[in-house]
Amino acid sequence: MHPKMEMMTMISTANNVVNIAMSFLGTKQYSEKHREIIDTFNKVKPHGYTANVSDPWCAEFWTAVQIMAGNTANEVPMSASCSMIIADSKDLGIWKESDSFKPSKGDAILYDWDDTTGSSGDCTGTPKHIGIVYAVDDKWIYVIEGNKGEDHVCGKRAVPINGKFIRGFVHPKYSKAEGKKIKYRPVTMYKGKIPKKNDVFYATTNSEATKRCQKFLNWCMNAKLEKDGKCGKKTEKWILNFQTTYGLEQDGCFGPACRKKAQKIINKHKSKKQRIIDNSLRLAWPKGTAKKKYDGKKGGPTSAFRKAYKKAFDKSPSTGCDMSVKLILKLSGFGTMSTSSWSNTNKWLRKKFKRIKPKKKNGKILRDQFKAGDIVYWKKFGDNHHIYIIVKVDGKRNRAESVQHGYSDRHGDKWFHIANGLNLDEHKVDYIYRVKS
Repeated sequence: MHPKMEMMTMISTANNVVNIAMSFLGTKQYSEKHREIIDTFNKVKPHGYTANVSDPWCAEFWTAVQIMAGNTANEVPMSASCSMIIADSKDLGIWKESDSFKPSKGDAILYDWDDTTGSSGDCTGTPKHIGIVYAVDDKWIYVIEGNKGEDHVCGKRAVPINGKFIRGFVHPKYSKAEGKKIKYRPVTMYKGKIPKKNDVFYATTNSEATKRCQKFLNWCMNAKLEKDGKCGKKTEKWILNFQTTYGLEQDGCFGPACRKKAQKIINKHKSKKQRIIDNSLRLAWPKGTAKKKYDGKKGGPTSAFRKAYKKAFDKSPSTGCDMSVKLILKLSGFGTMSTSSWSNTNKWLRKKFKRIKPKKKNGKILRDQFKAGDIVYWKKFGDNHHIYIIVKVDGKRNRAESVQHGYSDRHGDKWFHIANGLNLDEHKVDYIYRVKS
């Protein structure tokens, strides 16, 4: 069920009305959500009429949405009759007779399927249908309607501006969105997930997506919302505050733009250690990738690695083990690692990280001292060196590395990839470089 709202002293926002209408998309006549529409209408019974589930319900849908938004018949027309909605709109001074009028989000559009004025012109016939405008561009009006088509569902329609069948428009004087800028900024890492695909807006019934949204807003905005999975006025208000604070369109909907911005904020507040791990896993070929992926005609680095390398260094990537680590560290906020010589690489790493000499027992390197996010450096013999990053895959420690041709006949050339295990028998580790706490 939709969250209950206290009666407002001011008409709701257009965004609120549209978001509620959107939450009913796909609703069929006689379904549970259709009965919710009818029950909401009957709580008010405009003009004394009691609605029935067998009624044509386009006007009842418009009315129920307005009631759910907290509006009253003193602010917007409410009726089961399209003709009465026009009459009441005229009394309220919010009726737009001209078919060529360009409506706004949250307006009602009324149709007359018996329009005889041609492809355009001012129709003044008896209205047969009503919908809620959710968007407008230079050519089209986009509408949500209850009781649409032969299937009697809540669906969408696109209508050309000044098109045939337009009877007129209800143009309520909605309040403006009231988001405000918040000075609070998060100072810790975010431990949670944001909604992946589901939009969250007023009256959203997707509890898991809404809980994730509420948790994020509490972390990012210090909203102090109850994580109850119900998007009521408080959650909607904090979505608006988030949009205002970060320069997004104020529509009260935590949608794609909000999710993209939220992910950027989360990434910014990750620890540098976590950034190393995440960037390594994001840009490397997964564990078990076939060798032809690295060496074949269509082989090479992953497309994400190639793009990131080109952007960071303005040149095509190489298979050098030092060059892949150089990219990961730069993306993770450590600056550009020196690769002019292995001696200079070591000096650079020592300035940025805590250098640890590996512990041994009975001549063997102890495995438990290696942690995800560590940079491992070793010198095999002569001028041959190797460097890689420890990551965890399926709970096990693995190497994120590029393998440069010549150091091992067994490995050969491989672009940045996840290699199985730590391979300590072959990798005679000289140093572990760990992010300073």
